[in-house]
Order: sequence, then C-alpha cells, then structure tokens
Amino acid sequence: MVLLSEQRKQILTKNRDKLIECIQLHGLWSHLRSHGIVTEKDEASIRSNTNSFEQIGELLDHLAKRTESDFEAFCECLEKDNQGHIVTEILRYSAQSHSNKGGKIYQD
Repeated sequence: MVLLSEQRKQILTKNRDKLIECIQLHGLWSHLRSHGIVTEKDEASIRSNTNSFEQIGELLDHLAKRTESDFEAFCECLEKDNQGHIVTEILRYSAQSHSNKGGKIYQD
C-alpha cells in the first residue's frame, strides 16, 4: 500500500476551490463505493455536511489520506460519471506540469 504522494496532495490542495466548484456528487457515490474509496460509514459522514461544497471538501480531505491507487480509482470514477474533464483539466494536467514523467496530455 503506497500512500498518496506529496505531489498529488499538493494538486488536491492547490486546486481545491476549482475542484469544489466542478465536482458533482450526485451520481458519483456509487462509483466511489464500488471502488472502495469510501465506505458506507464514510459516505454518511461526508453527506452529513450541510451543503455540497462542504461535502466535496471533506471528500477531498478523505482522498488526501488514501493511497495512490485510490487517487487513480477516483479519477476513473469521475470519468465513469461523465466528469472526465476534471481529470484531464485539473488532476492529471497539474500532475504533468509538475513532472517530466508520465503520459500525454490531451487538451481540447
């Protein structure tokens, strides 16, 4: 188990406001649960926040404590929920701009 890298934690922190504005939780929960990113208890705790901005913020905090594979699974969940633009424009693009390693960057 490899904990989330500092680079990816910084991506979540640096882009927090943008992520909170862009992520839609409605259809995402089932994907997050099926990938083991959140448990039923985690979901209930996160959903107990009064608004979606607080919920997404807590989800990002939760993700920052998880593993590299959970970060990748989170990206897959966003893509499956038709939110892939968040992955390409924010999560993976930011990672590429901080590193010379990795795959291609696709932009529209």
